[in-house]
Amino acid sequence: MAATLPEVLSRRFVWRASAIAGLSGILFGYDASSINDALSFMQVRFHLTSIDKGIVVSSLAAGAAIGAIGAGSLADRIGRKRTIILSGFVYVAGIATVVFAVDQGSLVLGRVVIGLAIGFTSAVTPMYVSELARAERRGGMVALYQLAITVGILLAFLAGAALEPTGNWRLMIGLAVVPAVVQVLGMLTVPESPRFLAARGREDEARRVLARIRGGAPVDTELAEMHSVMKLEHEGSWGDLFSRAVRPALYAGLGLALIQAFTGINAIMYYSTNIFALAGFSGHH
Repeated sequence: MAATLPEVLSRRFVWRASAIAGLSGILFGYDASSINDALSFMQVRFHLTSIDKGIVVSSLAAGAAIGAIGAGSLADRIGRKRTIILSGFVYVAGIATVVFAVDQGSLVLGRVVIGLAIGFTSAVTPMYVSELARAERRGGMVALYQLAITVGILLAFLAGAALEPTGNWRLMIGLAVVPAVVQVLGMLTVPESPRFLAARGREDEARRVLARIRGGAPVDTELAEMHSVMKLEHEGSWGDLFSRAVRPALYAGLGLALIQAFTGINAIMYYSTNIFALAGFSGHH
């Protein structure tokens, strides 16, 4: 059965909103990987030892861990949309700190701030997209966030390769400001998550947003389901995470995270330029 015009328009709107929010993935991938080509130039500029380089690189992960821990509470307090917008400003602040760094401390501080933004968006962006998407499309649309991360990594490597002859490591890092600004401006044009609005008692606003993203279809059933799920969430506790019913999913999640780390992808993201240089491939060395 062919979709009606309101349905087509609503789908396009949801895809546009999801794409704008999904710029977080590109920022994640780019900011995490742009250090790869820039690190060797930083080493010369700031006389970094091997331990210093490890601290500079890993400081982003430390910031991301802190940001991810606090992201859920922040999103519940100020909303998914505002959290993503706030993250855009945090990205810009962190990028600027690294770009204008005068010593190792500045580099570490900037990377920690960028990590905070990554932590916020890695938790909140999939949440926002999933709360906009229809149930049957939710998995695919959230998976696009992971694709955006790999696109960001690719863009970082391409920027590094293009700017390597110039040695302009500050520009390698600074280019990430572009998607950050685009995302902040774009998020101003999209609605807040209807689930957040319903949770805050803003029922009329939640209903209007749902009607817009569902093509004018009845939304009473979906709103009722939201309230039922939210009621169950309030009744839950941290102990439920280790319950027999949830344990298989917990093991699967932890296992995937460990397997990903054991593959060595993080070393490739952060140190592939140095690895290839040590293997004898020509470059700026």
